[in-house]
Amino acid sequence: MAGAAAKKAAAARAAAKATYQPLLIGVNAAFLLWQIVYAKATIWSVLGIAASMGLSYVAYSGILTEAETHKTNSKDLAGGIYLDLLGLVMLVQVGTCLVSSYFYALLLLVPVVGGWKLYKTFRGAQNSLSGGSSSGGSKNESPPTPQDEALEAKRQKRAERRRQKRS
Repeated sequence: MAGAAAKKAAAARAAAKATYQPLLIGVNAAFLLWQIVYAKATIWSVLGIAASMGLSYVAYSGILTEAETHKTNSKDLAGGIYLDLLGLVMLVQVGTCLVSSYFYALLLLVPVVGGWKLYKTFRGAQNSLSGGSSSGGSKNESPPTPQDEALEAKRQKRAERRRQKRS
């Protein structure tokens, strides 16, 4: 069974690689060519090129890793937040080429989103340790519906029958 899972993961990685590799090579090559031929070479443009190429690599390797571990019955796309990162990097590359070099400022969203995720992670851990939930506690929970009450009554009846069987 373990061999089948490894084969399935390798097939998913190969499929993701076949999908994203030509796209990334083409977009990054066009972006780099555009920057070499048409853009002014300043320190900020060189830093922007390096950042966008590095983030493209991080997004690509993350997508491949996520494709291996993605469950086939999940409704989420394989790649998760790495697809968002790839979309942001491509938006920055196209915007920089066609509109303005100020599109590099959108790369500042990466540390902001990362900081927000870290905040939610530690804030959620802090709330769960203190007995609260990450959604703000029981104040935000909706009142039970009649269906919930009916299900709870069925559960209680089943539990009572099991207790009677055992005794």
